[in-house]
Amino acid sequence: MKKFFVFLMLLLVSLSLFAADAKKDAGKSEKKWFGEPHEAMFELGLGFFYHTYKFHTIDGDVGERANLDYTDDLNYNDKYLHFDTYFSWRFRNIKLSVGYTMFNASTKLAAKKDIGFDDASFDAGEAIESKFNVHNIPIELAWYALNKNVGKHLNFKFGPLFKLDTFITHGIRLDAQDGSDGDNFQIPLIPVPALIGLSFEMTAFKYSAMFVDFNGLYFGKYLGYINLKTGIRVYPWHWTGIEFAYRHIYAQSEWKGGDFVKMDFHGFNMSFILRF
Repeated sequence: MKKFFVFLMLLLVSLSLFAADAKKDAGKSEKKWFGEPHEAMFELGLGFFYHTYKFHTIDGDVGERANLDYTDDLNYNDKYLHFDTYFSWRFRNIKLSVGYTMFNASTKLAAKKDIGFDDASFDAGEAIESKFNVHNIPIELAWYALNKNVGKHLNFKFGPLFKLDTFITHGIRLDAQDGSDGDNFQIPLIPVPALIGLSFEMTAFKYSAMFVDFNGLYFGKYLGYINLKTGIRVYPWHWTGIEFAYRHIYAQSEWKGGDFVKMDFHGFNMSFILRF
């Protein structure tokens, strides 16, 4: 709720400045629009990712007890609201972006089945507590080989998107609520070099743009990865903007010995944009 409040306050400030600027420039000749969507600029996006949650792991050394579906077995079946931000540098045919998304969740419940989590073991009916804490840091470089101005405010950009998607597990825990047993799964850094991708942007009007960014990677059952973000940006004033997007992050990997991990986050992404 606090995140919504902060976002709404930023939006109100933006609209207030927009109104003040419009009043100030009333009666003046039209000046050049600073920061049209297809022009060079810096952008800072601050917002949230409202998404469904799926995380599934199998530890081949532990057996069936370690076949753990967080949605079904640990009640991660709600939609989650997480902080999201990015910084982009745009210059003609190049866009360089660095982003950050926080994924935090936790539950308390009676175990629905016998569970094995690394070196910890829980029996069905035992009171347990789970915590999920993962951070996502994507680094993207888009090269718009096709960059065409068709009209005064109509612009097309299309080209390859090179991406390094990084996941940091700050702590994935499963503990007994009485403190008698528990364990922590943590891998400091998981880089996914999803170099195969495409980026498309179209500016249809002076104050808006549509975009699609897609990356994918596939190595049979050993690694599958999809990262998609598509939506629109609206620019009510020359140094502010609002982005409405659909976002989908999917990754699945399997190792010899039966170890398996799958995650799937998809939902609505909204950001307040500062341009300078």
